Amino acid sequence: MSHTDLHYVCFTPNLAYLPYLEHCVKGLLSRVGRPDRIQLVFLMHQEVTKKHREPLLEIVESFGAPAPIVKYPELELNLDFRTEDGNNVLTTRSQAPFYRLFLPTLLLEADQCLYLDIDIAILDDLTPLMETDLGECYIGGVTDRLCLDPAYDKHTTVVGIKPAHYINGGVMLMNLKALRRDRILEVMEVMGRIKAFPYMDQDIINYVCMGNVKLIKKKYNVYPGDCEEELEIIRKKTPECAYLFDSDAVIHPSIVHYVGPRKPWENHEVEYADLYNLM
Repeated sequence: MSHTDLHYVCFTPNLAYLPYLEHCVKGLLSRVGRPDRIQLVFLMHQEVTKKHREPLLEIVESFGAPAPIVKYPELELNLDFRTEDGNNVLTTRSQAPFYRLFLPTLLLEADQCLYLDIDIAILDDLTPLMETDLGECYIGGVTDRLCLDPAYDKHTTVVGIKPAHYINGGVMLMNLKALRRDRILEVMEVMGRIKAFPYMDQDIINYVCMGNVKLIKKKYNVYPGDCEEELEIIRKKTPECAYLFDSDAVIHPSIVHYVGPRKPWENHEVEYADLYNLM
């Protein structure tokens, strides 16, 4: 099968998250109509050995999907993004969050890729999402709940991002062709090596891609705690995009993203935890 017929889907697992990645892969491949068209891409932490990967590769093979592309970014790249400043909300000092920024150069055979965090439940066929036409936009994603925080909304507005146009990076379409063409990675690298940002790579992606972001339907990135009242606030902030935030999103989500420290495999009281176990 030609690479142009494939849908590329990327995850960035560490060793501790491998069991949850296996859960994601099962959810993804069991719901698509054509698993043989899903080209998984794993940007692995160095601690994940070939032996560790074997159960994951067996799952992929059992669905008839192509053998995953496996890369170890820290062995191939010079990663020195700043993470040490006191305003780092995520508190991690790892370079791993920056792996996905390099997909345009690590995945030269692909024009577009869907990046997914691992703390998610995939509840629908994601083919319509993967086939979304980004046009000339660099990225596509769902408005982040941060836009509901007046303090952070003010900050992003000062930078120049329109209200509610700051996206969450946990579910993100990347126009690799356009990012390569316009050498956007170079800009991101410069920015990330000069300063550490509160939301690290997510801030860098939003700031650099500002004005070239396609908003996608809320149902593809629903958080525990999302509710109709919050959706209404977002609809008022972005009336031109109100149709993306329909009420059905929180009732019948396609992807639930368990942001924050409370995960459904540890805390069964987390909203939508029951959906995680349906995958």
